[in-house]
Parts: sequence; structure tokens; C-alpha cells
Amino acid sequence: LGYATKQTCYVSNVCSVIADKAGTEEGLRIVVAHIDSVGAHKAGADDNASGTAALLEMARVLAKVESGQALRFFIANGEEDGLLGSKHYVRQLVQSGEIEKISMVINMDMVGYNKNGIVELETNAPFKNLAQHFAELAASYTTLKSKITIGAWGSDHVPFLEEDVPALLTLEDWDTKTPCYHAECDKPDTLNYDYAAQITKLNVAAIMTSSAK
Repeated sequence: LGYATKQTCYVSNVCSVIADKAGTEEGLRIVVAHIDSVGAHKAGADDNASGTAALLEMARVLAKVESGQALRFFIANGEEDGLLGSKHYVRQLVQSGEIEKISMVINMDMVGYNKNGIVELETNAPFKNLAQHFAELAASYTTLKSKITIGAWGSDHVPFLEEDVPALLTLEDWDTKTPCYHAECDKPDTLNYDYAAQITKLNVAAIMTSSAK
């Protein structure tokens, strides 16, 4: 797709992938999804092949589009073992000072199972306005209904939030999440691809319209 790519490994041979596209404005936007699963046999379709596939589709759509700020796709490893890849990467960003350039982080974790057309928008209280902005975008550009959840936990946006970076998780409504969560039945035939496409569309709209930090 023309991105500059590299790996960052938190232990030997256990790595996350970074793909960069230069921007014409100051600032950096990051899209995150984790590539690992809990290891159930031939499972992990929703958690989190769905988020990784959505990230790859965003990268394809945005590859040749002028999006202002620099754009980075971060495919994190080790999420299921305690956010290991994202914690390691955020430490690198802090040490290099690049963390100060980040205007927004979008995380996609479990975007493929749907009962009610709701996308959950999870962040911490200081960034509630970011979640509200996403809800407005969802109403304008998608068929999704939004549910804002304040109090982030358990996914790769959390290490960014802990460094006061505006970060938000988009995921399926947790109250009606897949019944195959962390189970061997988490297979592709349980997914709603139209729903996943709507969340992908929402996040493309956020990249293209969100104001800088």
C-alpha cells in the first residue's frame, strides 16, 4: 500500500507492526488494533481479527488520500497477555518525545458482532468530548447508534490514555458482545460484516474530519 513499515519487539521475536504515512500538517494520528488472540483453536475472528481487518481496510482506503496530519497504523501484539505490545510502544514514544505529537488514537478491538447496531465509544473523562465527536460522526456518516462509556480498561488505548493522549476505543456494544468471547466458537460465521464496515467507516470519517489537538 506504500506505507513505510517496521516492527517493534517487546521480547525477542514477539513484535508489533508499525506503518507510517507522512502528513502535510503538524501532528500524528494513530489507528490501533491487536493481532493476537487467546489461542483457542482456529478462533479469534471477532477478538481481534475483526479489528485488525478493519485497520487494514482503513490503511487501504487512506493510502492515497491526503489526510493532513501524519497517519500511523499500529498493529499491536500481546494485548491478551496484558497490553504488552502497546505498553512497550508507548514507553518508546515517551522516551523519544514523539508522544507529544499525537493528536488522536483510535483503537478497534472486537468490531464484528452485533445485536443492536450500537457502537460503544470508550475513553476516560478528560476526553469525553472526543467520544461525543465520534457519536456525531456516527450519526452523520453511518447507520450506527452510539453509546459513550467513560472509564477505559483492558485494551490498547489504555496506555495512551495513561500518558494523557486523546484515545478512544470503538467496539461492539459490550452489554451484547459476542457469546463466543475468548472461546473456540469465535469463528468468522458469527460475524456481521456490514456492522464491521460501518465502524470502519466511522473511523475513516474521524481521521478525515477531526481537528488537531
